Amino acid sequence: LTNFNVSVLVSDKFMRAVKEDTEWLLGFNKPRLDGQHVGELTQENSEIWYIYHNLPARELWEKITRSTYDYAEPGVIFIDRINKWNNLWYTETISATNPCGEQPLPPNGACNLGAINLAVMVEKPFTKDACPKLKHIGGVTKIAMRFLDNVLDETYYPTPEQQLESMNKRRTGLGITGLGNMLQQLGIRYGSEEAIQTTRLVMEEIRDSAYLASIDLAKERGPFPLFDKDRYQNGKFIQRLPSDIQQAIYTCGIRNGVLLTVAPTGTTSIYYGNVSSGLEPTFAWQYKRKMRQADGSFKEFEQVEDYGYRLYKKLHGPVVGHLDKEIPDYMVTTHDLTVRD
Repeated sequence: LTNFNVSVLVSDKFMRAVKEDTEWLLGFNKPRLDGQHVGELTQENSEIWYIYHNLPARELWEKITRSTYDYAEPGVIFIDRINKWNNLWYTETISATNPCGEQPLPPNGACNLGAINLAVMVEKPFTKDACPKLKHIGGVTKIAMRFLDNVLDETYYPTPEQQLESMNKRRTGLGITGLGNMLQQLGIRYGSEEAIQTTRLVMEEIRDSAYLASIDLAKERGPFPLFDKDRYQNGKFIQRLPSDIQQAIYTCGIRNGVLLTVAPTGTTSIYYGNVSSGLEPTFAWQYKRKMRQADGSFKEFEQVEDYGYRLYKKLHGPVVGHLDKEIPDYMVTTHDLTVRD
């Protein structure tokens, strides 16, 4: 399978079975052609599922996680959590993502993604006075939300059903890239408690600015057609917003049903100058990269450098010798970090 990501939906029920070390049933809503299914199970909606196989839940979980470790696939989607925290819980049920696995979507959904480059949002980078440009981040967020809302109206949709879905809910997916590089410039080690607190500060600024921008757009252009102020207000994520933003949504409406998505931003990060991808740490300071050309051949670049590493060298002079011994301990790559980090 190429050109899209493979993911498995993991339910709360399955994770309980893993925790309790119980059996898990594998089945489908159609019987086996040879009739050799091992049982039947009636679902809550009265649909009959035919059981093909059963095995310990932990054995299946081990196979999934081992494959992810060895081959980087499949991804895991905690689908019950997604639906519980979905702003549009009252009008849709999500059971899949877009082909790249970036955004959970309902049938005929379309991802309309954008990313704020945090790698250029640091005042006095790599100095003791370094700090995030929070006010600037908030301003960029508001512009980005208007931009993404415009994209929904200017897009040529593949099908009428997809256009109707987008117009009814006006879903956007504003996120970030370059977080790893931002932390480096602030002198903060990725995965540390300080990194967590700094990330929370930045993401709260983006969240609040995005919702305020969408409220302003609702005043100007009207809320999304399927907006129901009472049910929308009862969404789990909405209830975590500051009270003044919740009140503004209830009073004025909101233009976009879903606003934020932190995507991996692989190609976007390269376009931004090879910044660290999404919310992830830097992959490597230097590496070779192959690029497919128009004729199908590959061109190999001798050396690609990470944006943060390149900026550090520019401000502090050339780095010589073994990289790990010549740069500060807050300058880390994925190879330096544990799973918990």
